[in-house]
Amino acid sequence: HSDILFRRRGMVEADQKIKILEIDDDSIKQVGQYPWPRSTYKKLIDKLVKDGVSVVALDVLLIDPSRPEEDRELIDVTRRHSDRVVHAVMSDNKILNQMEFVYPFPALRKVTKHLGQVTQPIKDNDGSFRVEPLVIGSAPRWRPAEWATDPGAMPTLGLAALALHEKKDFRSYLKLPGLADGGAVARLTFSGEEVKRMGVQTLPDGTEEE
Repeated sequence: HSDILFRRRGMVEADQKIKILEIDDDSIKQVGQYPWPRSTYKKLIDKLVKDGVSVVALDVLLIDPSRPEEDRELIDVTRRHSDRVVHAVMSDNKILNQMEFVYPFPALRKVTKHLGQVTQPIKDNDGSFRVEPLVIGSAPRWRPAEWATDPGAMPTLGLAALALHEKKDFRSYLKLPGLADGGAVARLTFSGEEVKRMGVQTLPDGTEEE
């Protein structure tokens, strides 16, 4: 029934402290064809930090080196703002019974203090995502309960950014109430109070009416 309630509720405005800068058609027209030179990200990070942004989480996979002069620009800005920048990591689940991380290219990884994974490995059979991992470990995706206790587990990009902003260990969030699989994942569902606010009542036989 959560699917129905989410559709009825519609989109909810995000926290105003969070700003998303999209790579869209307009920005491509202005900056140029994608993928962009890495000096573009350098300029963007410098401007955001100058404007007072506390954390910049870059949801762009920078796995392979590019032109050396461009890479140097990105490496330099990451080094200078290492306590404010989170770079993206992807999870590779093609290896049987194991998840592996694919990191930024070596020179960038060397100066990066904060990393967050951007892969969503848990998908339902109908193609929908109803579970959001907070961390991903080396165990396969069908054993997410092991991720919470994996010493090498990687937080999501969003969780890494939140932990950096609040100056906390990302694992402290895994103790929040309502999480599943030992705190490793959040199930995208409605609580009892939210269901009441939506005007839905659960009948004694378990069915629902509006």
